Amino acid sequence: MTTDLDTRKLLSMWDEALDPSAPLDPMTTEGARRYVAVDRWVAADGQIHHLRGPSDLVGELASDIEIAALKPSPRSTQLLAGFRGTGKSTELNRLGAALSKKTYAVLAFDVHEYLLLNAAPTQEQLGLAIAAGVAERAAEELALEAFKQRSIWQRVREFLSQDVPQVELTLPLSGATVKAVLRESPDFADQLKALLAKRPNRLKEFVHGILEEVADAIAPQQLVILVDGLDKYTVPREQVVVVYRAMADLFFQEVELLRLPRCHVVYVIPPYLGFLNKGLAEAYGGRLRILPSIKVRERPSRSQAPGGDPYEPGVRCLEQLASRRVDLDRLFGPDRRQAIDLLALASGGHVRDLFNLLREVLRRALSLGLPVPFGSIQGAVDALSQDRSGLFRPTVELLEAVRKSENLAALDDAQMGALAGAMDEYLVLAYRNGDPWFGVHPLIIPLLDQALAALQRLGATTQSEPR
Repeated sequence: MTTDLDTRKLLSMWDEALDPSAPLDPMTTEGARRYVAVDRWVAADGQIHHLRGPSDLVGELASDIEIAALKPSPRSTQLLAGFRGTGKSTELNRLGAALSKKTYAVLAFDVHEYLLLNAAPTQEQLGLAIAAGVAERAAEELALEAFKQRSIWQRVREFLSQDVPQVELTLPLSGATVKAVLRESPDFADQLKALLAKRPNRLKEFVHGILEEVADAIAPQQLVILVDGLDKYTVPREQVVVVYRAMADLFFQEVELLRLPRCHVVYVIPPYLGFLNKGLAEAYGGRLRILPSIKVRERPSRSQAPGGDPYEPGVRCLEQLASRRVDLDRLFGPDRRQAIDLLALASGGHVRDLFNLLREVLRRALSLGLPVPFGSIQGAVDALSQDRSGLFRPTVELLEAVRKSENLAALDDAQMGALAGAMDEYLVLAYRNGDPWFGVHPLIIPLLDQALAALQRLGATTQSEPR
């Protein structure tokens, strides 16, 4: 069966609406229409359900900032972590919108604009990326003339030439930007490191000087900086541990650089940094907040059903999220409820995977037409499950340990590498319902069981072989 042109256009429109790489902006009409308040979700009967823990995470962050704002020397540093696709960027946008209404000056940027996320940044690269992000937004959004008249690149060149007038950078003198040299000049990081080697405090002075200048210009209004993107590294599986250990060390060793003066800053970081360096949160004087997945099942150890009893409010919340992007009645017909239940539970409450599952269903609709037969829905689930095949032994052992314990306390240091990789690929999901707990992604469980059976057969074979 082939679909007509109008149906194909409709499927394409739905596919675009389900793009998980596009965070919502609650300040826009479309963003407000699609947004669902997951932390205080209101069911059809008017009951309020806390699907990601007992409180609103954005509310917690805002409260911490407002308390710090009342201190004689107001500043704060918050660490927000979460798995890709859990809605961190959307929640960051919501935090920015809420604080802007309370007269804070909010500047938000993604470090991906300035850094190639294929290796851990050096302190010099990260420091300049932060300085550039703040300076460019101050010029554009706060209309600060000083940053329009002297660009951040001009300031960087002046900074690097101080005390070393003869320094020659192998970079263009004009037309360059910090963004361009950080992303496109592989020699720049080495040059920067060499220039600053004998002046260890100069980088901090420069970066903090940018913040001081902005703070002076907007006083008595207080500044909030939202730094997104440090969780979006794309590296081969075998390099994940190296990259994120380096990131954890960077954040732990450069506290004085990254705790910016006279402002409140929120860094979005990978969730495993706190596990790779246990003292990270304390170093910044606060908590490492992890944005969890939506509760769609009860905790397995406290349930009768394998994998945990379905949690109806969480499933219906995901249905609402999907319905604001796709006409579910037209997509599934009379099987809507059954289809959504299957997809929501398979997603593990991970919004990105719910959207990916729905996009897989749309691909089937291209040939099958609308509504999609229920029998084909399981095929979409199986397809996404197989996309994550190829579990290595350390990962298999880690996932089984997490499945049995539902926490990470029992993991030893040798397993931290496998944990970083598993979290990077969101094979392990976090939940914040009652006591915080962790679970294996439902899409992975069939593969995990197969891998465990294979390891058991291998062990039995090895033991039976004559010596």
